[in-house]
Amino acid sequence: MLEKDHLVSELRQCQGQSRKKEDRPGKVLPSLYETHPTQHEHVKSLKEKLAQEQKLSAMYQEQCISLEEELARIREEEGVRRDIFKDRSHKMGKRLQMMTKRYEALEQRRVLEVEGFKTDIRVLRQKLKDLEQMLYKATLSIQANKDLAMLCEVRSSNRRAHKIQGELKTLKSKLFGLENQLRLC
Repeated sequence: MLEKDHLVSELRQCQGQSRKKEDRPGKVLPSLYETHPTQHEHVKSLKEKLAQEQKLSAMYQEQCISLEEELARIREEEGVRRDIFKDRSHKMGKRLQMMTKRYEALEQRRVLEVEGFKTDIRVLRQKLKDLEQMLYKATLSIQANKDLAMLCEVRSSNRRAHKIQGELKTLKSKLFGLENQLRLC
């Protein structure tokens, strides 16, 4: 941009100088213009310089035009790239938001599942404890029933033993009585 401004200012200076030079020979008296050969050579050299400057100015103008066209093309490409970049950035932002929401939903689901598993484990442990207590009570009741049955058996055996002892005593006493009678007879 700076180079373009510099070239345009040089072009304007050259055009201004060439106009001044063109205006001067027209105002100079024709007799002086034709009479002095050095002036004529000077005018020729000025005309050549003017032609060169005009060529340079045309070349600079063409360069300016081509550079402006290239600048416009580059700006247009940059605009297209910027639009593409904005579009991609927008799409990526939406995708990131969607992925974030999915992650948060999965995290929430995982937390709920962990809580559910903990609750299930707690319930199963309680059921296991209840079953263990029931099994212990059943074992105790079976053992107590066995003990009670044994006690009943012991009592009945004890009664029979007493009864048998009583019968043995009576039989002994009868036997002693019979012996005594036999001795006496």
